[in-house]
Amino acid sequence: MNAWQRFWSAEPDPSTLRRFRIALGLLLLAYYSFLLPSWQLYFGPGLWWGVYGVSLVAAAALAAGWGGRLPIAWLWLANLLLMHRNPAVINGEERLLAILLGFSLFLPFGRASKRAWTGAFRLIQIHLLAIYAISMLWRLTLDRSWWSGDAVYLAMNSMLFPRWPGLPLFAWHGAVVSRALTYATAALEILFPILVWRRSLRTPLTLAMMGLHACLAVMLEGLMLFNLTMMVGLILFLDLRPEAHERAG
Repeated sequence: MNAWQRFWSAEPDPSTLRRFRIALGLLLLAYYSFLLPSWQLYFGPGLWWGVYGVSLVAAAALAAGWGGRLPIAWLWLANLLLMHRNPAVINGEERLLAILLGFSLFLPFGRASKRAWTGAFRLIQIHLLAIYAISMLWRLTLDRSWWSGDAVYLAMNSMLFPRWPGLPLFAWHGAVVSRALTYATAALEILFPILVWRRSLRTPLTLAMMGLHACLAVMLEGLMLFNLTMMVGLILFLDLRPEAHERAG
């Protein structure tokens, strides 16, 4: 078996898949809870409340590991229905959830593993890496602040996203902290899609990327769900089996 075949046929760590399933279910519970106050305004009354109720139950079932692929299929369908019902309120997290849920239908969860396609988790990984590569390429091409080192300073002092605009830390000593964070973020997002395939670097790089998304979720208002969704997807890069670390050494 050559390297290409091994890449697509590699068995994912069952504990990694379990953590991913639980995290995805809990994320969707939080997502639908967050939408509750605005549900009728965004999507309408009547049958749409039925969609809401069934989706809550399906998210709980996914987190608990009940129902096989049925909860995943419903949540994927419900996500697509909401995206088409009112595109004006759809953000990056809904598009990312469509990817995670769609490919999760083929992941080897529990008893359904015999009928699964193990390459599905590779496709999720590739999609996540493409998000980093394309978004950073776009920013470096169109936004000069990433070259000058001012991107973090400008983001944290705008009135659009920051929870606490104008924090003194980001302007300290000529914005030296902001510049360091800007270049560190750019370096991480450029190198992560390349170096994450090295087993010895996979876990520390993935944890670093999760830390970045956690910081963004806390510091930037309105982007919490997207960053949490990215963190859930990144779980699929964490193979914590002892033999994986032995191979890495």
